[in-house]
Amino acid sequence: TSDGWMVLALAWSVPNQWALLCSELGVTELIDDERFHSAAARSRNHAELEPLLKVAFKRRPTAEWVEARGQYGIPCGPLNTIAEAAAMEQVAVRDMLPEVPHKTFGPVRLANSPLKFSRTPAGIRGTSPDMGEHSREVLSELLDTAPDALEASGVGRTARGRTGLAATPALATAPSRQRPSGGVLGHRSAGGCGGGTRTAPAP
Repeated sequence: TSDGWMVLALAWSVPNQWALLCSELGVTELIDDERFHSAAARSRNHAELEPLLKVAFKRRPTAEWVEARGQYGIPCGPLNTIAEAAAMEQVAVRDMLPEVPHKTFGPVRLANSPLKFSRTPAGIRGTSPDMGEHSREVLSELLDTAPDALEASGVGRTARGRTGLAATPALATAPSRQRPSGGVLGHRSAGGCGGGTRTAPAP
């Protein structure tokens, strides 16, 4: 369009929508053009049709085209940018971009779950954790070991002052059933509608 982009679809079950569209666009000569007389023909000759429609749509802005198409029942809508979509009233009403406090960056906006249930509400519980933030907590539970004992086994502070893992001999001596494979040690997921995952690497 003259100021952006839009999405438009002609329903297969309504044979006159092509004629209505062409009339509104001011290209009535295309209505009976054998190259475009049916949906199959328009798909087959898309390379020829697209530049003709592009010129016609450039004559008016997106909002005017959407309003004009709506009176004929032709499915259409604006193709929003991320910023435009984020500013939509529906996004605010459904709380899709809540502001969540982050310990390093302050308030940040995150994408919320689109699922809205009355009895089992989903949502964001917090931002993602730092690497190794929950190392002591996870290892203490997996190894049934007091945090103080883990300190002596190599769980200390990273260069940035957060909890981290150096070398942990205690992990190698733990029973195999206590060492789930894969994942990142000391990481509890806090964001999104899931969360709570805790994993430790295999030796």
